[in-house]
Amino acid sequence: MSNLRVLYKNEIDSASLSGGITPASLPHSNLATDIKSQIFRSSTTVAEIAALWATPKFINCVMLPFTNFSSTATIRVMGYANAADTTAVFDSGVLPCCGYASRNTVPGVANFGYAGGAYASLFFVGGTVKRIVVYVSDSNNPAGYVEASRLLVGKYFEPVINADYGASIGWNDDSQHVRNDAGDLLTDIKTRSKTLTLNFSNASPSDRDALMAVMRNGIGSPLYISVFPNDADKNLEQDYQIWGKLSQQSAIIIARYSAYSTGLTIDEV
Repeated sequence: MSNLRVLYKNEIDSASLSGGITPASLPHSNLATDIKSQIFRSSTTVAEIAALWATPKFINCVMLPFTNFSSTATIRVMGYANAADTTAVFDSGVLPCCGYASRNTVPGVANFGYAGGAYASLFFVGGTVKRIVVYVSDSNNPAGYVEASRLLVGKYFEPVINADYGASIGWNDDSQHVRNDAGDLLTDIKTRSKTLTLNFSNASPSDRDALMAVMRNGIGSPLYISVFPNDADKNLEQDYQIWGKLSQQSAIIIARYSAYSTGLTIDEV
């Protein structure tokens, strides 16, 4: 089993996006916002997303949080050293990206704010490139199209020493109960979002550097964490992924010689 993986610098923030045909109101540029209700939607169950940078970037992971992908959706990522190149620096091949066991419905934008939306993730042997092209195929999607709220691309961090046992995942539910005069308990349904809490009690010096970078980004910059990347239990992997923001800054403590401790609590966007 791999250690958890973190992406705290999303290279899409400095990229220009383009690709295949989409509805005019749901363009590729929506993949560059941190508002999950602003989505990209393809016109079919096949989508192409191209990202271009002015300077080279090292890329070895691609994630699409909050999608309507079915469990059989696949992604292929190809990277090119220059914008006009036709020979790829890397090619992930066609790989499954959104595995999960049976769900009641394919999650769409209407329930992204109500504990809906599947995470798609792909980790691969990457390289330094100026352009990538992401191909999504989801022929079994009953909606007849694919949609996603954000594109996350960059170099992931995997700690030398994993987070402690006891990582917790839960839900924030802003709904409120009201009891009426007849004694009925009524619920004012409001939004729900995921929360992940992690503790590191034995972080190495290199892990401390990465955790410090996470803290330096502040609470306003989202980050992505997968606690069980590429796990055989796809529901476990799906449930313990999060794209969110630090709920607060945490101190990094010198626990002992060359060992550091801290904790993270991340609230889903």
